[in-house]
Amino acid sequence: MDKKELAQILEATPDMLNAKHIEFASYITMIGRKAKTADGWQQVDTPYMNVDGRLAMACADHLKSGMTLDIMPAQVLVNDDRELTLQVTIVSSIYGQRSGTATSYRGGGGIEAQHPWEIAETSAIGRALATMGYGLLPGSGLASAEDMQRALADDEPRPPRGRKAGGDKPASDDTPVDYDGLRQYIVKQGWPGPQQSDFVDLAKAKKWTRGDITRNFTIWHLKWQENADAMEKELEAELQAAKGE
Repeated sequence: MDKKELAQILEATPDMLNAKHIEFASYITMIGRKAKTADGWQQVDTPYMNVDGRLAMACADHLKSGMTLDIMPAQVLVNDDRELTLQVTIVSSIYGQRSGTATSYRGGGGIEAQHPWEIAETSAIGRALATMGYGLLPGSGLASAEDMQRALADDEPRPPRGRKAGGDKPASDDTPVDYDGLRQYIVKQGWPGPQQSDFVDLAKAKKWTRGDITRNFTIWHLKWQENADAMEKELEAELQAAKGE
């Protein structure tokens, strides 16, 4: 996607009261993903706004309007050895009150495991601003550029980490997967029945470890939030492929 095509998308995106998306084009990151088209699977670029872009746009909008924007302290929804889930509420004198929720997975590795609070809080702020309309670009859903980059990074093949001398697997790989618990967790996230069953069956077919499930659920959940119908078809296709391996 070139600058002209991006400009057309930003111009077509509804403006806020005193802020236009085209004015914050420098905060846009193009994320390339494989998508199924009439010509088969192809690389498709989708624009996503960074969280700092959403925040800069919101601040400029409220400043020019003479209105207030208050970000409330993050509230902890879940905090255990597997994940940290935070909810951030933003109060705008223009658009009212909006909340965003985001999760950091402690077993994900990298910066997410090192700074779970900062990652979850930033993502939650970005999602709350998106529900107001900031950086809500066509085809991007509520996810920010950082959300997508993190999800795609987790999806890339990596060499095994944490191996002991002699090739033993780390303890987390030896822990049996609680599939009933996994299904109950997916239900709480709002997934419909078919997607619940397909994801659990995919985990079984691919013999995912608990760490694999954590990483893959983050990716599929983002896809579900963006386009549930497309996600269902893609998940079903991957399950069929896995069963045929």
